[in-house]
Amino acid sequence: MLKMPVIGHRFLIAAEERHEGVVRLLLDRGDVDANAKDEDGWTTLFYAVVGGFEALVKLLAERDGVEIDSEDNFGRTAMSYVMKGEGRSKAIFNLLKLGI
Repeated sequence: MLKMPVIGHRFLIAAEERHEGVVRLLLDRGDVDANAKDEDGWTTLFYAVVGGFEALVKLLAERDGVEIDSEDNFGRTAMSYVMKGEGRSKAIFNLLKLGI
């Protein structure tokens, strides 16, 4: 298994735990990859969508370079989780604004 740098791991944990301020700070510092994946292939966008974390979905929607069609280790995208009812409606709206 590929080991993730500590800062990248903390970034994903911050996203999963809904710590918007920490996520924003790390993104603004520019030393994290918004497309970094955990051991299941989930990115911050996956955590934001599945968790219904609307503020983070919006934050990511406004960032350049976020890979909206990234697949996890099971071949699913963030939108595919939403379509199976594993996200919230405002998150869907914000994903649509990303151009999916």
